[in-house]
Amino acid sequence: MRPASARYRRRPAAAALPPGLEGLAPAADSGALAVVSEALAQHGALYAWDALLAAAAAYAAAAWPSRPRGWCSKLVEVRPSQVAGLGVYAVADIKEGTVLGAYPGRPRTPAGMAAKSAVAPGARDYCFRTRDDRLLDPTDATGKLSPSPAPGLPWLPIDVSLAYINEPPKGAGGTNVTAEDDPNDGAGLLCVAARDIYAGEELWLDYGLQYDEFQ
Repeated sequence: MRPASARYRRRPAAAALPPGLEGLAPAADSGALAVVSEALAQHGALYAWDALLAAAAAYAAAAWPSRPRGWCSKLVEVRPSQVAGLGVYAVADIKEGTVLGAYPGRPRTPAGMAAKSAVAPGARDYCFRTRDDRLLDPTDATGKLSPSPAPGLPWLPIDVSLAYINEPPKGAGGTNVTAEDDPNDGAGLLCVAARDIYAGEELWLDYGLQYDEFQ
């Protein structure tokens, strides 16, 4: 029987080892390095893949809130405008209420947008205020429309077609598209047909205060 004064100390549990290393003895012997090398050679690719997935998930989580928005329906296309430059036209009849896409851009704070506009004034021509008081900016570092708005964390390219929609000139009969808050995205705006639009019509959008406030 163990003397009463003696205290039994449990040996700490061995740390869990990756697959292939479970048989490694606590005290390394002459063959330990060979076992480690063999296990790493066998499972190294798996560990590297897991690490890559973890890094990708962390990057996506960090970039997601400020990711660029923007997509466009195949019901419309960009052509030379009746007003100036480029415009957007219906290529088929479009029913009232049809979502034509999401207005493109990377969401920026008013301060961030002001800082960018100071060095790239052209960016002001395309920014659009959202309901969470940010501004969608679809331009590159020089203020030109770009599928990869900058600055910002790299993301997938976006479709900037809807940024070419013009405001209606006098005599055009008003707008046929409205910009509406995306119910699923506080920093998103949807372009929606305000009435039936016929194939060949140019799209017109009143940018209003959401646009003009930043000019």
